[in-house]
Amino acid sequence: MNIFRRTSAANSPTPTSYEIAGHSFNADGAPTAADAVELRLRRELDLARSEEQARAKVTNRSPESNKGMKKTVYIVGLASGLILARSWKFLVKEGIKAGVRAGREVKKVSDQVLEDLEDASAEAFDELQEQDKEQKVEL
Repeated sequence: MNIFRRTSAANSPTPTSYEIAGHSFNADGAPTAADAVELRLRRELDLARSEEQARAKVTNRSPESNKGMKKTVYIVGLASGLILARSWKFLVKEGIKAGVRAGREVKKVSDQVLEDLEDASAEAFDELQEQDKEQKVEL
């Protein structure tokens, strides 16, 4: 079986195309149009297969690792459920305490802001009264 074959035009001494292992190439070494399409499709198919295999590796885990993982998740869930069942009253109380403390702090800050605003408005009224008195004296 010959894997290399030269073909040329009827009267041409130089070859116009080569065929190597079933693929045709022009005299300059570029694949012919039909072979170029076939090569591109094969590359795309190979790329798609490799991507599919990579995805399969990520999603497929061995059943042994899943069994251990399922047991661990079950045990952690069971332990957290027991802890929550035993201490739910304490957790609720602590949450309420934190809320009350935050409310008190907000009230203190808002009281200080209101006091500062009242002081500023009182000073503004005093300055306006002084300016009014000065204008009356000048007239």
